[in-house]
This record gives sequence, structure tokens and C-alpha cells, in this order.
Amino acid sequence: MADVHLPVFDIPFPLRGSPHVVYAREVNLERLRSHGMLATDEALEWYLSWDMAQLAGYGYPYAERDELALGVDQMAFFFLFDDQFDGPLGRCPERVAAVCGELTDVLFTPLRQRRRGESPLVAFFGSLWERSVRGMAPSWCARAAHNWEYYLAAYVGEAMDRVGGAVPGMEHFLQVRRGMAGTSTLMDYGERIGGFLVPPAVFHTPQLRMMRQVATDVPIFCNDVYSVVKEEPRGDVDNAVLVVQREQNLCRERALYRVRDLAMARIEVFVELERQLPDVCSALSLGDEGRYAVDRYVDAMKAWMRGYHQWETETHRYAAEATVPPEVPNFAEDLLHHDGPRPTGP
Repeated sequence: MADVHLPVFDIPFPLRGSPHVVYAREVNLERLRSHGMLATDEALEWYLSWDMAQLAGYGYPYAERDELALGVDQMAFFFLFDDQFDGPLGRCPERVAAVCGELTDVLFTPLRQRRRGESPLVAFFGSLWERSVRGMAPSWCARAAHNWEYYLAAYVGEAMDRVGGAVPGMEHFLQVRRGMAGTSTLMDYGERIGGFLVPPAVFHTPQLRMMRQVATDVPIFCNDVYSVVKEEPRGDVDNAVLVVQREQNLCRERALYRVRDLAMARIEVFVELERQLPDVCSALSLGDEGRYAVDRYVDAMKAWMRGYHQWETETHRYAAEATVPPEVPNFAEDLLHHDGPRPTGP
């Protein structure tokens, strides 16, 4: 891969940032520490190299400072959780299912009924969820819980694919990765953090459903181009570059560019669908508040696609030199053990 040139993703949406990144970063670090995480210098240095606060700032540029801190906590969970499976655990689907089941239970179990002795990551997720649903409409809470459940369950599919060892077909791959990408959850939090709610009638129209799928697929394809050099040596098979390379019998460099082309074609679809939204809103007789929510939602999807790509070109998370052998855990802390310190904060 040293001699392979990575393709450029020319995502035609504006890059925006947040003035609250420094504040949100500090709040997030304190909250992680209060849940027994980042307990060593190694863990802290590795985590800071990802810059979760900058990712949240790019993805949620419209957030007020405390809402951005919630967004950073969300990003922190995504990536800390993901890394727990980069080792022996990720090759045991039964254990992965148990871990993800425990986290799913958090979504449907009131805080007072949850068992004591939760692992640091489960306790942190419980805190994140409790703060997320506070003051939100029941319809949003139900949708957000469903999308979190899909995200968590997708890790079981990845574990089964990893054990199987064969690169899957594109449709199978997308079913797994669309869940693991967590984009539906990210878009839910776009509403939560942005202080708006898309009316159900328009939320489920074909136009917005297809736009959400584009907003899911584009970051997947971008991510896989940057991460394949790290994932392939570890035996991961759910990567778009590997899928395209196998299905279309391409060399690595051509596969990278083909995945880029898939992303750009989807963006063209997104732009065309956006042009249809005024007519959709008129057909549904949406008032000013509803149209405003739709506009904000579209902007949130654009911010995520553009912001995520910018972040992945800056972060040290996908550096090839950080790759470790598959039998070695790719994390600095085991955050799923059940004998860690109890949380000391919200």
C-alpha cells in the first residue's frame, strides 16, 4: 500500500467547525475519567490522538457548547466501543452478542433497575442515554432506541463475518456496515443536539429515507478507503475496498478509486433528492416550523458527510503504523470488565 495513491473525495458541501470544541473536549475527558476510563497515560495519549471533539465539532457545527459535549460523548462511545472488538473478543460471536445485549438492555431499563457492577463502558453508555432522552419526545426516544439497537446488533454480524474469513458480497456487507456506521443514530442526535424534530410524515418519505442512506454510505466508503490498510492485516473482511476488489477482480488501487466513485455517485443522488424536498413539503402542507426542521436535517446530513471526511484525513486513528497483529487487542484499556471503579459523575 505504500506506493498506492489514495483517491480524493471532493464532497461538495461546506466544511463548518464549532467554537466550542475546546470546552467540549475538557468536559468529555472529565466524564470519561469519572467512569473509570483513560486511567493510564497510554490510554489518554491514544484517545487524544483521535480528537473526538474535533469530529463532533465538524459533525455538529450548529451545537451549543453543552450539546456539543453530549456529541463528543457519543463519538467517544462509538470509537472506544468499536476498539474493544479488535482482539480475541471480536472473534467470538457469542460473547459479542452478550456484550451488545447488555448495552441494548440499557436502552429499555430505567436507571434505578439496572444492576450494579456495570463495566465502565456500559455505565458510560447508560449516562449518555439518560442525558440524551431527557426532555425529548417519546417518538424520538423510540426511534433513537431502535437505531442504537441496530448499531449494537451489527457487531455480531461483523464478528461472524470475521470468523468466517471470506470477504462478503456488497449487499451483505452493506447490511452489516450500515448498522455499524451508526449514522441513523448520528442523525437522531442531529435533531437532539440541534433542538429540532422532523415531522414523522416527511421523515419517512422516500426522499429523506434515501438521503439518509446516502449519508450513511458515503462515510462508510470514505472510511474504508482510509482504514483498509489497517483492517486487512487484522483479518477484518467487512470493508468496501475488499468487497469491490473481490467482486470486480480489481487491483488494490483501482478498487480504492472505484469505492470513491461509488461515494461520489451517491452524493449526486443526494443533491437531486434535495431538489425535490420543497415539493414534498408543499404536498404535505408543512408549516414554517416543519420546513425549518427539514432544512436543518438536510444541513445536518451534509455536515456529517463533509465533516467526517475532513476528520479522517486529520486524525491519527487510521495510521498504518498503529496496526497490531490480530491476536493482540487493539486498545489500551479493557472497558468491558465488570470490576472497575464505579462512576463518580453523570
